[in-house]
Amino acid sequence: MGVAYFVIRNAGKSDRLLGVSSPVAKSAELHISSMKDGVMKMEGLASVDVASGAPVAFEPSGRHVMLMGLKHPLKEGDVFPLTLTFANAGAVQVRVRVRGLGSAPAEGMDHTRM
Repeated sequence: MGVAYFVIRNAGKSDRLLGVSSPVAKSAELHISSMKDGVMKMEGLASVDVASGAPVAFEPSGRHVMLMGLKHPLKEGDVFPLTLTFANAGAVQVRVRVRGLGSAPAEGMDHTRM
């Protein structure tokens, strides 16, 4: 398994992230981690609202993308495509750089086309 963290910055009209995919994994899902009754829980998300002008963070202990069934191990420095599918903007392909464990999430993805 792998996980992707990023920030969506939407300068266009409000939208909704409906799903994700990548050729490096058999499946990719939107998830959120949260504390419930003193225990960290992870749940799937059907979608994520992306308001105009408000960044949406995908970060440790919060929203993230789970990459399941990796087709090969991800190594620090590798770059791979991730397709974000929005209700209005459609498919937006971004490039993800693999960072080592404990690295901070990437600073921003500019989605001004939305």
